[in-house]
Amino acid sequence: MTPEEFLAWETEQSTRHEFIEGQIHPMPDSNLWHSEIGSNLLDALKSRAPRSHAVFKSEVKVRVGANFLYPDVIVHRRSFTPRDQVLTEPVLLAEVLSPLAEPGNEHGKWVLYQRLPSLQTFMFLAQHDVLVEVYRRDGSSWIYTCHRDPDDVLELSEPALVIPVRELYAGIDGLDPTIPAAG
Repeated sequence: MTPEEFLAWETEQSTRHEFIEGQIHPMPDSNLWHSEIGSNLLDALKSRAPRSHAVFKSEVKVRVGANFLYPDVIVHRRSFTPRDQVLTEPVLLAEVLSPLAEPGNEHGKWVLYQRLPSLQTFMFLAQHDVLVEVYRRDGSSWIYTCHRDPDDVLELSEPALVIPVRELYAGIDGLDPTIPAAG
């Protein structure tokens, strides 16, 4: 299937699919923690991002060469039109790690995302532990930081802003220190 055939085919489907290296992959269902962590990041970014940037959740496709992916959170400069169905120049992408996804699939996406010249920051967020892995572009290489403490602060390149790790895990039983673990 060509990328164009995939785009036409997917518009006729009732569920979302990713197109990776010529293969169609159905998007797995997410659980409540996956959704809540993704929503927390979306809210944190939306409340801080400058008006020159738009923040999207996982219903928006990103094109990387001949591949089409659905990151959990996307930040994109406002260089698109309302008719665009696919984003091609994101500056920040985030994936909430899902135990339901194919093993290694998220890390395989990271390999693809690195091909995007516009991408400045990429994030993995765990959903069963406080763990945020951040990759920030530094010229032709990537700087990796790992955040396991809710009191850590994420420093993002573009848009240039900071987010307390604590906000990303707010409301998650056992990970949010302000609520008791479910027993």
